[in-house]
Amino acid sequence: MINELRMFSDSFDRSEILNKTMVQGSVSELDMKNRIKTYQKIYENFLDLKQRYKQYSAYTDTDLLSNQYFNATIAGLARSFAGFLTIERAMDQAKALLWFINLLDVNSSTTVLPNVGAENIGNYSNSLATGQVTIGSSSITIPFSAMVIPGSFKATVKINGVAGINLIDDRLGHVLAPAGILTTGTINYTTGLVTLVFVSSPIGGDNYTATAVQNQTANTDGTINRFKTEFQSILVETFPTMLIGEQNLTSIAAMEKALSVDINQIITGKLTELYTKMINKQIVAQIVNNDPGGEVDINLDPSNFKDYRSVVEKFSSELADVDEALGIRSVKGTRATAYVVGTSVLSFFRKTRMLGNFKDVETSYINDLVGYYEGIPVLQHTDIDQYTGYAIHKTIDGNLAPVMRGIFLPLTNTPAVGNYNNPTQLAQGVFYQEQNQSITPDLQQKFVLTNVSL
Repeated sequence: MINELRMFSDSFDRSEILNKTMVQGSVSELDMKNRIKTYQKIYENFLDLKQRYKQYSAYTDTDLLSNQYFNATIAGLARSFAGFLTIERAMDQAKALLWFINLLDVNSSTTVLPNVGAENIGNYSNSLATGQVTIGSSSITIPFSAMVIPGSFKATVKINGVAGINLIDDRLGHVLAPAGILTTGTINYTTGLVTLVFVSSPIGGDNYTATAVQNQTANTDGTINRFKTEFQSILVETFPTMLIGEQNLTSIAAMEKALSVDINQIITGKLTELYTKMINKQIVAQIVNNDPGGEVDINLDPSNFKDYRSVVEKFSSELADVDEALGIRSVKGTRATAYVVGTSVLSFFRKTRMLGNFKDVETSYINDLVGYYEGIPVLQHTDIDQYTGYAIHKTIDGNLAPVMRGIFLPLTNTPAVGNYNNPTQLAQGVFYQEQNQSITPDLQQKFVLTNVSL
């Protein structure tokens, strides 16, 4: 039997192309190393399963079966969207708990700093809330009258009739808002007093709601001195996805002789492409179906501009607003680390080549990594509306992303079965077992192009 686990470990040393692909598909070297460890673990599961096959059946290995699916799996994993859009975890069982650690304060067991997900203070026992308050002046104060944990302030504002504007603090005493909303915004963490000065005066019906977390574990100088850690988990349940391949030995032999090609390489290449497409499709589905809403509109009406270049510059500049909206929503991610977009949005990314902002890379099919915008990878997928894109943030350590991908088994072959009615025909099954699950949709920000005519 060929030792796939040894081959997997050696592949990243022996294959310059594979190693380069893994580096390009990861947010950092640490992230790449963590991904490799994950893949090594799932191959341990694979080898264990093969031993159990042999225990209960007449299962046998051939070089074709062993190498074909091994090569297709590692190439598919390296080339997929997974490294840009997900965190990956190896699973010991088909249904398993994937663990993470939260930081809690001792007195109230309140989550001070969650490891997975954006800060959410809605159900905290020590939360401070205002309810809905009418805005009567361009300058307002919010008196929480308690010591506030830095980074816990959030407000939703309706100003000048525009609702759904989100405000947060930056942990340094400043309140952040989308461009054009605030002149100044400050928060005193010791007294809990928030001061906001809006750019324009309110109109009838303008209001706000605000929340913050009271710092119950702080000394008089504002420092936190007592905390504890706690394990929490996410349940992931995987199911095998089956692919059935049928082969005719006579046809394969004839093709090899006529074309002088290695049919095994062709099969591996096609299987890699199919596996990669299925991975990408499942990941993108989680991003699209679990988007929390609150899109950023980028109006590219050419009548507002004097020339073609101005429209492209408008698109490029508006991506800063997308980053700002992502930061306000997620707190953890202040800038996109990847964009996954529809076809027309990709076209505008490519048009920024005239500004020197975009660099193409070689692609093998339409749903792929297509280039880098100011060093940020841009991915295209046809399951996304052509005028829609998502700014994605994955943390530099690779431990937090919008989607989690639990992997139990890689591409795993089953024994070939002959056709008694036609001895030259063979059929064999291939399955893989994993699950993509949305865990932190706040780390993605949807944006939509409107009035596009170029």
